[in-house]
Amino acid sequence: IENGVVKNYKIFPWRIDFSSRAEELVIKDFKTLFNSGYRNCRIALWNWLPTYIDVSEINKAKFSDEEYDFILQRLSAAKNAVPTFVNHNSDIRTERLILKPAAKRKMLSVYRRHLKEDGDFSLYTGFKLTKNYLIMFHLSRAYCFAVCEAASGEMVGMVGLHHYDEERRMAEMEWYIFKPYRHMGYGREAVTALARQAFDGNLFELREKLMMHTYMKHFAEIDLIRANIRISNSASQRLAASCGFKESYVDRRHYIVEGQGLEDGVVMELEPDALMC
Repeated sequence: IENGVVKNYKIFPWRIDFSSRAEELVIKDFKTLFNSGYRNCRIALWNWLPTYIDVSEINKAKFSDEEYDFILQRLSAAKNAVPTFVNHNSDIRTERLILKPAAKRKMLSVYRRHLKEDGDFSLYTGFKLTKNYLIMFHLSRAYCFAVCEAASGEMVGMVGLHHYDEERRMAEMEWYIFKPYRHMGYGREAVTALARQAFDGNLFELREKLMMHTYMKHFAEIDLIRANIRISNSASQRLAASCGFKESYVDRRHYIVEGQGLEDGVVMELEPDALMC
């Protein structure tokens, strides 16, 4: 290391390539970089350390306590790695409902079963009901919730935010209440509950730090929620209006409806002061 610059290694952003060096040299290089005093070197070492190593394979005697603890922390972080694209938020409770992070396989199975059986797959998605199109619709998103009855625990639909735009402080919302549970006010209750959490800054997603498999909570800052609804889907437009959404503009030819051609979308927008609780 000369003047803070690492020499004699292939250096990538926050990474080091030791692949061409013998084990003893790798250990020597590891110790040199670890004790260099430069944080970037430790970040690079953290990202380089092979995570497939078994603890029993490490010769503890060759490392200081601090070095050995660093290696154990890296292996533990990799073992406990979590997908950042799924919802890690807490449950959201209302008078009759619990909005649960939609991460369980059973929830996806129930969701797809209703998409298949409810008879309005094309209205909701714009596609014909086929196995391949059904697979496209999943619940693995950072702000997607399963809507469940508090009393019975049954899943009755889904509600979620997507396309969160950090710069514009906005996101899009979608919802789907299963046919047997419609006309009970569940949609309105779920939409307003999620919107309130979003406007209050209570929703977060996990983002990976420079050191791989370590995470930080990044709270979404949202003060505008949009819903783009097919012009023929009057029920969803009424639900949105009952929550405080206002029609903003018509998105001409937004929807390509398979077998039917093009259809306009109605863009409705919700701001915090207009939310009807």
